[in-house]
Amino acid sequence: MRALAAAAVGITQASDAWDTVSDSFCDEDGRSADETGYANGKVPRDAAAWEHVETFLAHGARGSRRSTGRRDRGRLRRRAGQR
Repeated sequence: MRALAAAAVGITQASDAWDTVSDSFCDEDGRSADETGYANGKVPRDAAAWEHVETFLAHGARGSRRSTGRRDRGRLRRRAGQR
């Protein structure tokens, strides 16, 4: 669970850091004033967030399958009249 919590924090930090940078590429109305700079800035943001997403997928997906498997086995046993 610590790995998942740390991954969530990392994703949030990458997004929050981008909010500050993206504002510098926009005019007062919030429209992009520098399309190239804005597009180029998204690449490092996505890369930073993706590192944490990979951690989340590695730990979260494995844990989800494991717990779902136990529940499914329990349901099958109950249907078959077993414990």
